Amino acid sequence: MEKLGIEMVEQCGGLPLAIVVLGGLLGKDLTLSHWQKVQQNFNSYAKRGGQDARVLDVLALSYQDLPCQLKACFLYLGNYPEDFDINAEKLYQLWMAEGFISQEERRAGETMMDVAERYMGELAQRCMVQVELQPEKHSIITGTRGFRYCRLHDLMRDLCLSKAKEENFHQVIECGHINQQEHPSSSSMVTSIGGNTCSKIRRLVINLDKKNSNFRLFEQKESARHTRTILFFGGGDCDYSFGEQLTRFSKEFKFLRVINFDGNAFVKPEGIKELPKEIGNLILLRYLSLYRTAFTKLPSSIGNLRHLQTLDLRTTSNMITVPNVLWQMEGLVHLYLPFYFCTEGKLRVDGLRNLGTLQNLQSDKVNVRDLFKLTNLRRLENVFVNGELEDLTMVNNYILNGNHQLQHASIFIRNCDLCSEDGLSSLRKLLGCVCLGQLEIRGAIGKLPQFEHQLLSGLVLRNSLLKEDPMETLGKLPNLRILGLDNAFVGKEMVCSAHGFPHLKCLMLWDLEIEEWRVDDGAMPKLSSLEIGCCTKLKMLPNGLRFILTLQELHIRDMPEAFNDRLRVVNGQEGEDFRKISDIPSIDIRLSCFKS
Repeated sequence: MEKLGIEMVEQCGGLPLAIVVLGGLLGKDLTLSHWQKVQQNFNSYAKRGGQDARVLDVLALSYQDLPCQLKACFLYLGNYPEDFDINAEKLYQLWMAEGFISQEERRAGETMMDVAERYMGELAQRCMVQVELQPEKHSIITGTRGFRYCRLHDLMRDLCLSKAKEENFHQVIECGHINQQEHPSSSSMVTSIGGNTCSKIRRLVINLDKKNSNFRLFEQKESARHTRTILFFGGGDCDYSFGEQLTRFSKEFKFLRVINFDGNAFVKPEGIKELPKEIGNLILLRYLSLYRTAFTKLPSSIGNLRHLQTLDLRTTSNMITVPNVLWQMEGLVHLYLPFYFCTEGKLRVDGLRNLGTLQNLQSDKVNVRDLFKLTNLRRLENVFVNGELEDLTMVNNYILNGNHQLQHASIFIRNCDLCSEDGLSSLRKLLGCVCLGQLEIRGAIGKLPQFEHQLLSGLVLRNSLLKEDPMETLGKLPNLRILGLDNAFVGKEMVCSAHGFPHLKCLMLWDLEIEEWRVDDGAMPKLSSLEIGCCTKLKMLPNGLRFILTLQELHIRDMPEAFNDRLRVVNGQEGEDFRKISDIPSIDIRLSCFKS
């Protein structure tokens, strides 16, 4: 095997990408027979001269070795623009909508998303795709592990596009590269896009440019008959008339499975902002994303999309009208509600029994009682409980006692009466939810209850106005990794005792009244990031910070000039607190508007 390896590496001509990809191909099966087979195939490919040819030979060999379903997943990456950071979660959902992920591939306890992540892992192991893991702070907040983004190396993308062309996998339309003088009218563009050469294209990728995006796809209706997927990408505010074009798609592209937007504010300010009612004709649609578009109203006909698996309504609109028909879309697995929306009554979700992901649930806009019908829910992200203690109790009861498969929940409590006995009782129960990963409370709290919950990893308290130092209680949470206090404590002294906060990684202190902060030796032994902002009465950093050897980042925001001067070196003169922070690799002190 060593002899075979040396021989193959020599044929790579010392080119890093070729060697890395060859290593990924060999590493999946460390047997002599596999290596011999790879060498035979490699020799049959490596017949051309030149370094570029050698690289392409290795890449082509790696592609040919892929299982059939992974080839389709790999080719799909060629749909994205060059140097594009591809969101892994969205990509998995697109793979599912395209039918690339088979139910038969599921192992015990796995979801289809888990299978898709395995596919991505295999592509990464073969070095065919570059992946970015979830940052620790992001994974703590969202409860997700694995990959966050992926992208293609330039040469690997060349191979991907070449193979996609051979397979007639897609057609990419670069609108920004169209010369207006060569194409003075939309009709000439229609001819070039809708000709016979692409009449059977199943996937259309449209890269829009705000200066030149006024065109119509497929003048001839028969050309649209084979289209299953339309992916739009835009780099800025684009004047493309999506309302008009979506009406055409809905009438002519009868077999569409995927419509995806990925860009900025795709609709003209003065243009049509209502999603056309004809969208309800696309009954085979599996994936619909209006992400970062400017639509302000959805039609009631959207309820006809019974086979839709993913619906992303996170638009840029300050307010979008959502008809109360989403509960009819029984095939939904992933639902991303808008941040701001209005509807008739409270939005029903009780019919979504297949739902696995629900994001941005506003308790004053969505009927929280319907949660008890969502028996397959695994992720309940960004639940906003606004004002009503009864809604908080309902969410508590669902998480604690509901028939579900919930693995992660993040809850934001705003302006609930948590000072009353009932409020403290609800809060105490909430803190006992083992699947609760992130909790943010906005509003006054009489006092912190004793924490029974051992798994809470992220906690933010805003405007809590606590009179007793919260650090003694919070420091006992063994799994807490992120803590933010924003106007949460009105006392003058705060103490982090020895052995407190054993796993805390990130601490943010904003707008506190403290004058003195003490950190005992042994407190926060894993702290890596500290942010202090607008704590205008704090006199100095605690001496105990120098005992925390793991601290990598210090951010100082809007602090008095006298406080900042203690941390700086001015004219060769070290400030009084400089030695406390001199070993921290990254220090960011923003100029303060306060005067000492």
